[in-house]
Amino acid sequence: MSAEALRRMKSAGLLDDPLLWLHTPCTEDVVVSLYVRSVGLELKDFNADGEVFGVKHFGLADSPERLLARGFGVIHSIRDYRNFKESDTRQFFRDLRTRHGPPEALDDSSVGPSETSVRSV
Repeated sequence: MSAEALRRMKSAGLLDDPLLWLHTPCTEDVVVSLYVRSVGLELKDFNADGEVFGVKHFGLADSPERLLARGFGVIHSIRDYRNFKESDTRQFFRDLRTRHGPPEALDDSSVGPSETSVRSV
């Protein structure tokens, strides 16, 4: 989120009660998106191949192998994807960390360059 978005939200009073929406069915990402638009800014994402987020509103954006190959650094949400169950996906990334260590220990010689920053959340 940009500093400008935070300044505008603060100026509009949207940050005065950070727990205001806590007991509503709205999640943080939805609320923040509404706040950003309400102060006249555009929403952007970093969800294309090679960018940070491998996200989809419901379920996984792709198979665990393809998420890794597409270069995402943050995989969300860890839910079922076709015949992959959440537990399978978590195990896939757990095994990757076990084989190669934490992401900062990975280098291009041990795995593909797009795999060096993958973290399972």
